Amino acid sequence: MSARQRRWLVTAAALTMALLTARLGVWQLDRAAQKLAAQASIDERAQQPAIDRLAQLADRADTAPAQYHRLLRLSGRWSPAHTVYLDNRQMNGRAGFYVCTPLLLADGKRAAGATRLAAA
Repeated sequence: MSARQRRWLVTAAALTMALLTARLGVWQLDRAAQKLAAQASIDERAQQPAIDRLAQLADRADTAPAQYHRLLRLSGRWSPAHTVYLDNRQMNGRAGFYVCTPLLLADGKRAAGATRLAAA
């Protein structure tokens, strides 16, 4: 390979890498915009009044997304006999496990449990 061919190859490789780097930068900016929009949606829904009756909850998959990230108030009693521990989890750089305990509602149905990180 001649010096001239080598120079063109290095120039083409450098240009390709510069274009790839620029494209990755645009991708990162797009991801940042998506995350900001998602956070704005979460913040807006958190300001809405809490759902305080089980009957208000969406019962179909197509209506459920409108209630994502909304506050929910339910009453019942915790069922410690059905507690599940999910080991080897991290939160804020701390190792530990999640503790999931179902909530038994007044009508006897089970609601999703609360989850928290317990230190190992």
